[in-house]
Amino acid sequence: MSILSFIKRKILRDPRERWNYQFEKGRWDGLGNASELIRQQVVKSYFLKYKDGGSLLELGCGQGYLVDSVFEKKHFSRYLGIDLADIAIETARQRVGTEKIRFEQGDMNALAINERFDVVLFNESINYAKDCEKVLVDAIKNLSAQDGIFIVSMHEHKRSPEIWQAVDNLFNILEQQLVEQGEHKWLVKALKIKN
Repeated sequence: MSILSFIKRKILRDPRERWNYQFEKGRWDGLGNASELIRQQVVKSYFLKYKDGGSLLELGCGQGYLVDSVFEKKHFSRYLGIDLADIAIETARQRVGTEKIRFEQGDMNALAINERFDVVLFNESINYAKDCEKVLVDAIKNLSAQDGIFIVSMHEHKRSPEIWQAVDNLFNILEQQLVEQGEHKWLVKALKIKN
């Protein structure tokens, strides 16, 4: 760890440096564990039910565990994973990157992607947005195909009610499932944009 990285992370509070540090130290390696598969299978089931064979954008993809461990390439026409952490993106590219499966460094708070997707997925990531409603509105306007759906999965925490309220203001719920494992709870929703 360089002194410049330390200053950016600790003094300047640079989110990109913070996420790179956390991935470098292995803080998020557990997302690839079998214990995560129950929730991931719910995400997959919603994708298959509503948009099997469609395109998938995952915002906050981390090291690409979802596309690597849960999905098969035949399930989507193309996949793009975006994450703020360069280290996570490089790991994902090395492990599963192909022409059909791409990973790019980017910030969901200020995305500049010139593509539209059948499914936009926030898998344990929307709660890290600076302004959740703004990020969702931007995704609706700029990233979603006209008949696209959104899938949002979020661990229960103190901000969950306000984030789910923002989600519910913008979307109709196609279906939802509460996933419980031990003391942990996640709510996973498949959503259609309100007209």
